[in-house]
Parts: sequence; C-alpha cells; structure tokens
Amino acid sequence: MFGVRSRFAILLMGPALIAFGSARPFAAPPAAGRADAGAADAASPLPACIRVSADSRYRNAGYDHIVIIQNGCEQAASCEIVTDVNPDVIYVRVEAGEALEVVTFRGSPAYTFTARVQCKLES
Repeated sequence: MFGVRSRFAILLMGPALIAFGSARPFAAPPAAGRADAGAADAASPLPACIRVSADSRYRNAGYDHIVIIQNGCEQAASCEIVTDVNPDVIYVRVEAGEALEVVTFRGSPAYTFTARVQCKLES
C-alpha cells in the first residue's frame, strides 16, 4: 500500500511541474522580496551595525514573506516592521550579535513585497 501512495503522490506532482515549465517551479528570482527591504524613514535611519533583508519562500499554497534582521551591535535593538502586504506593525527585539527571521505574511500569491524597518538600540 505504501508503494501505491508514493506513486500517487508523484503523479500529482507531475502536472504541477509541467504547468510551471521547470523542475524548480517555485524558485523566485534572485531579487524577490528585496526591493526596499531595510529602507527606513529619513528621520529614523537604521544604526550602521544592523542589516535588514527580505525573502520570499514558497510553502504550501503561497509565498511566506520573511524579514531578516541581523544585529551586529553590542546592544539589543527594538525594531518595528511594516510591509506593503501587511500594514500591521510587528514589534521585535533582536539581541546583540543575533539574527532574527520574522514571518510577516503567509500564503501570499505574490513573492514580491516591500519591507520598512526601523530599529533603535536599547540603552
């Protein structure tokens, strides 16, 4: 019975691969989700020791939008994340010397998004 299920799963995946025209149907272009990732307002720039990037990963029925914050500072940072897809502010704390991945949206039909991140170092 296990062998039948395995073949059935492969048969179901076959049309999906053909429909997308490649063996890697869900690979996003290299710049996916990175358009303005990390762009902060002019009044509140990111500290130089904090790096921000964005990524889109295909899972289940859509793309998960993920913002990555890398804190190279010697202090923890409090950050606010907003995207054009999810306007609700997400508050996170990133410890000194750590990186944090924050999922801002699950199951988006689009892999592109714009993230705006503001961070302040804690004293």
